Amino acid sequence: MTAPVVRDFPELSLPESVVFTAVQIAPNTLAGLFSQRDNLVKVFDSLGTDLLASRLLADLRAAHPGDALWVRVLGDRTLLVFGETLLREVLDRSGGDFASDPAVKLRGMSHFQPEALTISHGEKWRARRDFAEVALSPGSRVHPLAPQFLSVVQREIAVMKEGTRAYLLCWAEFEEAVESIARQVIFGSRARDDRDLTAALHAMMAEANQVHGLRKSKHFDPFYRRVAHYVRTAEPGSLVSGLPPVSEEVSALTQVTHWVFAMSGTLAANVFRTLAVISGQPLVEWQVRDELRSAPGLTSSDVDGLKHLESCLYESMRLWPTTPMFGRRATAATTLGGVPIPAGTPLLVVNSFNHRDPVSVPEPDAFVPSRPAGYRFNQFSNGRQSCPGRDLAVFLAKAILAELLADCRFVEQARPSLAEPMPVSLNHFLLRFAMEPVKQDDSGERLYHG
Repeated sequence: MTAPVVRDFPELSLPESVVFTAVQIAPNTLAGLFSQRDNLVKVFDSLGTDLLASRLLADLRAAHPGDALWVRVLGDRTLLVFGETLLREVLDRSGGDFASDPAVKLRGMSHFQPEALTISHGEKWRARRDFAEVALSPGSRVHPLAPQFLSVVQREIAVMKEGTRAYLLCWAEFEEAVESIARQVIFGSRARDDRDLTAALHAMMAEANQVHGLRKSKHFDPFYRRVAHYVRTAEPGSLVSGLPPVSEEVSALTQVTHWVFAMSGTLAANVFRTLAVISGQPLVEWQVRDELRSAPGLTSSDVDGLKHLESCLYESMRLWPTTPMFGRRATAATTLGGVPIPAGTPLLVVNSFNHRDPVSVPEPDAFVPSRPAGYRFNQFSNGRQSCPGRDLAVFLAKAILAELLADCRFVEQARPSLAEPMPVSLNHFLLRFAMEPVKQDDSGERLYHG
């Protein structure tokens, strides 16, 4: 028997669309699409809006079976994509048929990184992607400059530990350490203390949250002059020292700016949440420490070999994606799953739901590091526009976690329960850890603290 032909996807009623917009779209937008407003994140977290949104989407999907739904979002007829087959089609055709520059994202990101790869399509996307791949070496797992990057991580995490007052690690200290690591990885040691560079980017990202009525930021020109200086006088061993010649379709400075954007707050949040899971589940912590004992010297090759730690990172990112939803735009009239899609149609993928879809994901609220990968899980996206910096980001995340855990145990203070089922949200702004020294007992077979 042949599969039935899908002539069109179900469409939500106007009241259903209004509720979806109020529960899913509005909180994410108000909390900040480009720079999270920590006070509003705390408010929505206390109200349980993530849980409400998850339950709403499950109910809507049950009421309208299928792999996609039409929904009205602020007047736009938008296709909400659930099914993995359709997700694969969207992501494999991204950069061409489906551009990653829906109106809100394009306006916001253009404020601080115009002409960036992430808001490009067609030939411009291809040229900018080639540029990024030369510098970031996707697929190599261990970047050619990995030994230098590992030294930066080791030095900065050691400094952070020494400077942590009363052995209490909070988000602010951790984010600052990761931002320093990111600046040195990208620009070299001269940028270690250039907090003004990161602050200017944060300010522009916060401005971009407004979306409407944006004017050129007062931070824009001074910020890009700083970036241009680092690129022009590239320090050996930094990412910018390996930039390829650029074509007219490539704005090198905005591509580099995106690396600062991605390697700072996003990387820090993913690592901090992973640390919370590891420290909150004794068996997981034992397994991670058992793996770390096999690499006491921790070379860049050893970091690559930390497969269980990597699985913990990916599973943490599945449970609490730092990109809770993303959009695409049909660049021309086309089809998806055989269904006609008009030109300009916005497509929406809600990672925070799809990663835990009770219809398609076994044990969706459990922490299962051995969980198979798939197009449903978009920790770094998939398909043609998967993140070219994924391998580097994973390497840095594992190196940071390994250095954190090398001689310390982290006991989370006033934490939410991280027993299964895992909470729908995990607010990294509120995470705090007491650091306790770790030593090996006489038998050398296990670690304990004291």
